[in-house]
Amino acid sequence: MKKKKFNPAIIIIPVVVIVLVVLVAVMRKVQSSVNNVTYVTVTDAKKDNIKSVVDTTGTIGSEINMEYISPVNAKVASVNVSVGQAVKAGDSLLTYDIEDLQEAYDLASLQNLSEQASTNNTIHSSDESAEKARDAERRINEYNSKIDSKKSEIDALKNELANFELSEADRYKKQQSLEDRTLELQELQAQLEGAKAEKEAAQAGIMSEDQRQSLEYSMKVSGFSVTDAENNLNTAKAGIVAEYDGIVTEISVTSGSMASQGQTMIVIARTSDMKVDFSISKYDLADIELGQKVAVKVLGHDYEGTVSSISKVAVTQQSGLSSAASAAMVPAQVHIDNPDDKLVIGIDAELSITTGESSDAVVVPAATVNQDKEGTFVYSYGNGKVVRKEVKVGIISDEYAEILEGISEGDPVVTEVDMTIKDGLEAETLKAKDTGKDKEKDSEDSSAEGVAEEASSAEGAAEETAPANEEESVPAASEASSAAE
Repeated sequence: MKKKKFNPAIIIIPVVVIVLVVLVAVMRKVQSSVNNVTYVTVTDAKKDNIKSVVDTTGTIGSEINMEYISPVNAKVASVNVSVGQAVKAGDSLLTYDIEDLQEAYDLASLQNLSEQASTNNTIHSSDESAEKARDAERRINEYNSKIDSKKSEIDALKNELANFELSEADRYKKQQSLEDRTLELQELQAQLEGAKAEKEAAQAGIMSEDQRQSLEYSMKVSGFSVTDAENNLNTAKAGIVAEYDGIVTEISVTSGSMASQGQTMIVIARTSDMKVDFSISKYDLADIELGQKVAVKVLGHDYEGTVSSISKVAVTQQSGLSSAASAAMVPAQVHIDNPDDKLVIGIDAELSITTGESSDAVVVPAATVNQDKEGTFVYSYGNGKVVRKEVKVGIISDEYAEILEGISEGDPVVTEVDMTIKDGLEAETLKAKDTGKDKEKDSEDSSAEGVAEEASSAEGAAEETAPANEEESVPAASEASSAAE
């Protein structure tokens, strides 16, 4: 490749310009000293929109982390997702091996049928015994009635036999009747005792109310066992399914392992509810409030957010400056208003938190605001003198400060303040043009304009007299650079 020929003017011309600018500044100082005049740079307070912002960083996370807990004790047949995988609502996360649960259901069903049959038989026997007892009671009542009647007949015959006027024939007949009634009474009494024995035996087979309730409770428990086994079986058949869109963050089971009822198996972070976890220092804590708007930048993408949580407990965090150093930080969260699938959980995010905002406010450069033991103030200018003015400051941004009281729109304020600037100082002004962060000074002093013209002429002369070869230009450039310094 052919090397381009070096042009010494490329170095010398800008260096000469720098030197001349330095000379202009020196001449101003000299002129100020000679004339005993102090120059101050001023700018006018203006109306503008202002916004204060706290810049920090945080970590992307989800506000809702769904833990999928095993509803059954069963063997895991398959795990269908992996950590970091994005899933949709309805996706299968895990399936169970249902063989053991099917056996448990079949066994519970058989036991329930057996208990049902046994209970029905016991109840039927009790009902029969109750019927027998009732029949025996009916016969006992009949026998008692007949016995009473026989006893009355016997008593009547005995009274008749006591009559001495009876003939032998009548006495014989009545005596035979008395004997017959006595035998009938004995037979009825024997039948009565038999009925009583039957009643007692029947009553022994009748269940009490407590026994009947106990059987009913046992049947309910058996039924619950069947229902529980059936529910476990059906639940296992359904497996575990994602309830909403999200990202798998944890898996604690594997295919073939046993899952215990109540065990957390899979955790999914919900992607529709995303947040940024960050920490607030004690210096920014007073400025950050719930509901403030936040600009979030992640991987080059911009999102809108809102401060959604500020903890009431500070956490001590290790400082990177020293292993022994630590700082108390307050955990907080920003809710992301417009999340999308580009967000990655666990990655850093840049936050710009709007802590204050005002429209059509009176503002001055933030550097012009000073503070001492007497209060907050700015130096203004009027009638050839520097004037201290007490102010009340509102919102402060990187560049400007809102003035609530003490300065009005159009009032000049001194932009460069050092130890020489004091209230009542007589001075002349250099007007500062506000062009954002860069400020160019246009001198209102005619002698400064003259020096500038001389600098322009000198620049032209430098171009005409630039050295013609590289060897001569390099030292000149070095000397000019030293002079500029």
